[in-house]
Amino acid sequence: MSRTVFLLAIAVCSLLRLGLAAEGTPSPVESATPTALDPIAATIQQLEHDTFSERQAASKILTEAGAAALPHLENTAASGNREAAGRALDIVKRHFQNGDAELKSGAREILTRLAKNDNVATAQRARNVLDPPRTSMLPIGAMPNARGLPFIPPQQVTRTQMTTEINGRREIEVRENGRKTKIQTLPDGRIQFEFTEPLNGRDVTRKIDAKDLSELKRKDAEAGQLYELYDAAPRPPRPSVRTSSTKRG
Repeated sequence: MSRTVFLLAIAVCSLLRLGLAAEGTPSPVESATPTALDPIAATIQQLEHDTFSERQAASKILTEAGAAALPHLENTAASGNREAAGRALDIVKRHFQNGDAELKSGAREILTRLAKNDNVATAQRARNVLDPPRTSMLPIGAMPNARGLPFIPPQQVTRTQMTTEINGRREIEVRENGRKTKIQTLPDGRIQFEFTEPLNGRDVTRKIDAKDLSELKRKDAEAGQLYELYDAAPRPPRPSVRTSSTKRG
């Protein structure tokens, strides 16, 4: 079913529903049984098609249908077979992450309901979209050494580190494979820590404010490790060098 045919079917369906509603007859979309007048329901069924290309085409059409397909997608994600449920949930997830405000709001409501689904796997997938699981902030491939700090095999990752220090304010920014760690240490010792990583197609940032390193470690042990690993403490000012001369008589 091409997108053009699908949209035409939607238009015909809407006109027929208006005519039927005027006569007091239930519309096909309100019926529990999909009919030819319900192109979205018909496309939903294609998510279970034996042919991969047909399933892909159905996913594309349902994604482009936007909010009109959300109720059908919710029903399929909640009770469809594994293939169809997975594809339906993926479409809702994309709308939640990348849709406009209205579409995102509708997707959020569906995910919130799915998070309470009796199917444990479905509920967990929905929760993971709404609240991405926490991952380690330590560098990829890091292993603890004798000091308890992570040792990073240099050949495993690509990492860049930039350091600036102005008027006692020291800032460290480390980038690693799409992840970013930013640590600012203020002149009074206060620490502002940020860690950003891509999760489920969007950037997720954790922020920690601490009055000093001890509090940072108490709030998050990994953040404390990264502070020490990236040497984020301000440097003490260098003593000025004075020269003296001796006058001989």
